[in-house]
Amino acid sequence: GTAAAVTPLYHDLDEIIGSKTSQWKRPWWVKELELEEPTTEIDWSRVERFDARYSAHSPAEVCRFVGLDEYNRVRALANTSQDILDNKPGSTLRDNALNVGAGTGQYMGGYKSDYVFPAAGTCCGSYSVYWTGQKGTATPESLGVPKWSGTPEENTQMVRAAMRFFGATDVSVGEMNEKTKKFVSTYPQGGDVKYLNSWPPPDTYIKKIVFEDVDKGYTTDTKYVIPNKPLYCITYTVPMSKDLFRTGPGSQLRSAANISRYRLRAAIDTCTKGFLTALGYQGLEEPYPCFPSQAGAVLDGLAEMGRNSNVCISPEYGSVHGYFDIITDLPMAPTHPIDAGIFRFCHPCHKCA
Repeated sequence: GTAAAVTPLYHDLDEIIGSKTSQWKRPWWVKELELEEPTTEIDWSRVERFDARYSAHSPAEVCRFVGLDEYNRVRALANTSQDILDNKPGSTLRDNALNVGAGTGQYMGGYKSDYVFPAAGTCCGSYSVYWTGQKGTATPESLGVPKWSGTPEENTQMVRAAMRFFGATDVSVGEMNEKTKKFVSTYPQGGDVKYLNSWPPPDTYIKKIVFEDVDKGYTTDTKYVIPNKPLYCITYTVPMSKDLFRTGPGSQLRSAANISRYRLRAAIDTCTKGFLTALGYQGLEEPYPCFPSQAGAVLDGLAEMGRNSNVCISPEYGSVHGYFDIITDLPMAPTHPIDAGIFRFCHPCHKCA
């Protein structure tokens, strides 16, 4: 009764596409810029594909700077059991339970991965999504019907409405062209300390990311393949708890806030790729970072880059928000980068410096 009176009533997808859910309402002070020209200046002639194995998310790479002994010493400082016994603020038994619960969902059997980078249990291992989506999803071809056909503008609105229904907060779109392909990493991040003295690890451990002249993306034991064809990168956001994220490094509460975005992402990613597959198109979810989420967020208008060049800042949600990407061959209308005064504000602020 009451719920039906206030809940929008949709009869088909066309009504959803035309609904407020598919629109992107921004504050008046958020201005659109030209495509591929965000407030952070980019010299495209100097941008090259990056090997993300050489990052702080690679334990072996960290050890190259601080040494294996120091790395192991710092890791040994973490003592969950002692923190619980000491009733340490932010790391009590209940805090730890919240963190465990927040991360449990991303490893549900229904979302189990067909890739692991690196081995499960090491840094950034075993994400709970498929590179090409859930296997067995019915396609228009299997149903004997034509695949979806809509204008790029309609498709962008449709995907935004669907992804918000699946749990995303906001959705932007960018074309993958000869410029933006430079942001695609050659390898995802990772690299266990066991490869410290035999670097780099084999491609069977961390698969390379390649473009090939094929129609559909696929994966093998040694590579993730992106087709050389018109593609679009969907960047989307998921909510995070600002209050818990601000409880400081080492806190189980902060960890719970951080891990929650990956749990939510697992469902949104799987649902979106199922949606795209059922329409007759591909959705490729990447090992991180295939297409870095900050790049998509800044290039396509979700946020501006912050001063420290590692955090992007949204006009609506600030700096605490989760960003993820899906690559698709569904024709879409790109969204524009923005100027909300954020990067200009960073210039004299210096608080994060």
